[in-house]
Amino acid sequence: MNSYRIIHAFRLQSADQLMAPNTIFAPKSEEQVAELKTFVEHGACEEMKPAAPAEKAAPVVAPTDDITAVPGVNKKNLAALAELGVTTKTGLKDKIEDAKVKDALGDNYEKIAKFFAASPTV
Repeated sequence: MNSYRIIHAFRLQSADQLMAPNTIFAPKSEEQVAELKTFVEHGACEEMKPAAPAEKAAPVVAPTDDITAVPGVNKKNLAALAELGVTTKTGLKDKIEDAKVKDALGDNYEKIAKFFAASPTV
């Protein structure tokens, strides 16, 4: 059962208890929940629902391995490369010869391949 935040004072008959503002009440029976729901409708309290689980954050990539630093990689390429599992500069360099990666890069493939050929330490 969820807890309830009390906004305005009222008497909860099923618990024989005075509910004071700015308090949290955890009901102990379905009867109390049913009575609290009537007070929710009138704005005297509100049900506290559990927070939704946080979304997983994207993994942090070192600035030196950021794929967006590669000349010729644009938003369209990023989405296509991410589908192929290529999300870093090192990953792109390792798979630059892959046919699917070539297709994903399209017209920018030559420019990107030259970048990696000119900087072997990437």
